This record gives sequence, C-alpha cells and structure tokens, in this order.
Amino acid sequence: MRRQNVSEQQARDIIAKMDTTREAYIKKYEDTTRYDTRNYQLVITADGKTEEQIADLIMMYIS
Repeated sequence: MRRQNVSEQQARDIIAKMDTTREAYIKKYEDTTRYDTRNYQLVITADGKTEEQIADLIMMYIS
C-alpha cells in the first residue's frame, strides 16, 4: 500500500488481478496450477510455525 500509494481495497484488487494473471500464465504454458504441490520439491505447512522453525525445516531439507 505504501509502495504504490494505494488504499487497502486497491491493494487487494491489485493482488487479486496479479494472482489471476499468474494462474492463467501457468495454466496456458504448463497445463497445471501453481497450487499443485506436485510441482514443488518441498512444501511446508506453515500453520503454527515461526519463521525460525520454517527456516530450520528448510535447512534440514537442503542439508
């Protein structure tokens, strides 16, 4: 909001439009969705985890 000097609703609209555009691009060129976890090597459920805990999980994965 600060960076683009827009209201909260305008920011939400911008984000929604960007999400729609990204999803359409991936669907068109990859015939998949960015929400399909099979497209990723590591998927972390962040619910109830701190940033430090998530970073530790990532570090354990790449070690």
